[in-house]
Amino acid sequence: MSNKTKAIILIIVCVLIGFALGVVIDRVALKGIYHGEKRDGLKEYRRELIKRLNLSKEQQVQLDTILGWSQKEFKKLSKEFKPKFDSLRNVVRDSIRSILTLEQLDEFEKMIKETEKNGRR
Repeated sequence: MSNKTKAIILIIVCVLIGFALGVVIDRVALKGIYHGEKRDGLKEYRRELIKRLNLSKEQQVQLDTILGWSQKEFKKLSKEFKPKFDSLRNVVRDSIRSILTLEQLDEFEKMIKETEKNGRR
């Protein structure tokens, strides 16, 4: 296997690991930030990782670096993603509105308000 092939494989593996870590952190650690809960979600996730994985002090320092970095990256990604997400959501809602009767439309608007009140999209 050539060095170029090894480098490509390494990059792909790093991207996949980064993606998997991002999904885990998003779903577990940053849940509170995106879903209206207290910001303690990241701290709780950190405590759980330390406890369940029995992380050494050195690993805890490394974990803090990873979590700090990833939190910044998720915020940047969210700034890029949110406008696209909101735009698509509005297109979907408008498309749904176009097929509803007036009575159904009133109920649909109530559903949207409930969803937004609960912090969901």
